Amino acid sequence: GVLASAFAIAGAVWLLGEAFSFGTTALPAPQATLMKTVVEGVLGGDLPWGLVLVGGAFAIVAELLGVPSLPFAVGIYLPLSTMTPVFVGGAVRQFIMKRAVNNEKLKATRKEKGVLLSSGFIAGEGILMVFVAIYAYFAKGTPKGIGLVWPGNVGDFVALAAFIGLVGYLVVKSYKK
Repeated sequence: GVLASAFAIAGAVWLLGEAFSFGTTALPAPQATLMKTVVEGVLGGDLPWGLVLVGGAFAIVAELLGVPSLPFAVGIYLPLSTMTPVFVGGAVRQFIMKRAVNNEKLKATRKEKGVLLSSGFIAGEGILMVFVAIYAYFAKGTPKGIGLVWPGNVGDFVALAAFIGLVGYLVVKSYKK
């Protein structure tokens, strides 16, 4: 099982890299870009130590204020487009947990349902991207989709409506028995 998973993950990562190239607009990969920058900076001797010290100071201040430094740091270096769904997910969880005031069993049930559904969304997106990468690899280029010019601002509203619909679905499924 472990060996099959390792080969599947390695193959998926290789395929994504070949189809889209890490660090591009199609596949930004901020964590990988950060690690690449740190490794190249340390090995090349040109790491911007001033920025490293500023980051360390932020982490110390966050810890002194009682804020866990690792999630705080992740929130700083990931782009807003990545962190917004994470923030909304945390707000939805807080909303759902506040409604189960003194019932620990209900809180645990709602948390489990929310985590399972959210994990399914994340896994589904990952699997879908692997299929898109397979298509892009064999088509020798990134899929064009319907284009960004044609829908204009309509595309933004459709995406927002879909996101709000997913949040609503998550809330409803967390409440159901």
